[in-house]
Amino acid sequence: MKKNIPQRVVIHSKDIQNLTGKSRQYAGQLLHDMKKELGREKRQYITVAEFCAFTGITVEAVMKSMRN
Repeated sequence: MKKNIPQRVVIHSKDIQNLTGKSRQYAGQLLHDMKKELGREKRQYITVAEFCAFTGITVEAVMKSMRN
């Protein structure tokens, strides 16, 4: 029986690390830079859509990577 797992809306540094193959430090810095450019506070999240718009990676590629 297949379990219905809801899709996440936010992206974390571990997701970026898995997607890009870069280090944890790089992924954290990328999130920091995105938050700064978007005017977000440290505690606020970045959505998958915002990440895709910022990096140019398609939503489909990101969601596929997050499912694996």
